[in-house]
Amino acid sequence: MIARFRVRHLEITTMIGCKVACVYCPQDKISRQYFGTDRMMKFDDFIRYIEKVPRHIVLHFTGFAEPFLNPRCTDMIEHAARRGHPIYISTTLAGMTREDVRRLSQLTYYQFQIHLPSAEKLMNLAINDEYFTLLSDLVSAGIITDLHFHGNEVHPTVGAWLRRHVVNFEEYGIQDRAGNLNTEKVEKKVSKPIIIAAKPSGKLRCGRIYQNVLLPNGDVVLCCMDWSAEYVLGNLKRDRFEDLYRSETFRRVLRGLKDPGVDLLCRTCNMAQSGAAKDRLKTAIHNIPGVGPVALQTLRRLGRGAKALGTSAFPTGRLPH
Repeated sequence: MIARFRVRHLEITTMIGCKVACVYCPQDKISRQYFGTDRMMKFDDFIRYIEKVPRHIVLHFTGFAEPFLNPRCTDMIEHAARRGHPIYISTTLAGMTREDVRRLSQLTYYQFQIHLPSAEKLMNLAINDEYFTLLSDLVSAGIITDLHFHGNEVHPTVGAWLRRHVVNFEEYGIQDRAGNLNTEKVEKKVSKPIIIAAKPSGKLRCGRIYQNVLLPNGDVVLCCMDWSAEYVLGNLKRDRFEDLYRSETFRRVLRGLKDPGVDLLCRTCNMAQSGAAKDRLKTAIHNIPGVGPVALQTLRRLGRGAKALGTSAFPTGRLPH
């Protein structure tokens, strides 16, 4: 039996080889490592996989590709909703149609997230009348919970449209994807710093080990940072869902979180946190987009200055070193 408080999300990768090709997504790695004959998830296979997934688990349509590039994506979402799964959607709108929006507007969502284009053209996405029609329909449907962009600035035409219609959006920092991202390629287009893991030592913890990613061939990999599919927990064509967490691969991950001597993806990822409170604070500050590393250095200097004066600048506790 799977504990409800641990298993929360299963990300659905509806296809391999995303043509949106955001520069901050290492598509080349998953494309090389994927060994399935079908790069587009079949609807019948999706039904077969999801029958094994407990209904309380959030199904997150994102994974390693734009979900709506699979023409059966809305069918999958509706099927999952009928089963009672909370639904989470992350989309650029690529591949979506007005008929999709009409059907999607009939459902309720755990979250409905839109990735906006940036001024630096970091994704292959046509910003045209069709795009704004879809965006307008979704705004009118009232189902969007979050809009954000990655990069220096939001696409100027999109930003102007959103401001004119009083729609809020925000910036998300670009992560190095646990060392998988070609940061040199991104830095040629984006001046803002890339979020790189603080690489905490000692014991780690991370909720993302229970937010796994389902691939079209039925493989389930550890998380959305496992772009090289190094940690395959099992396959839902043959395995029961609960057996994913009894696999030797998952046991190796658990050992690696406890033992710094075990080579583990999590130790290169900004999502993982140290078990120590001071290290968790250090990691959280470090990962603030754009200012984290500088802020952490400033706080360290303040802490050293306070120590030299024999006082504490942080009366509630010592600053992490």
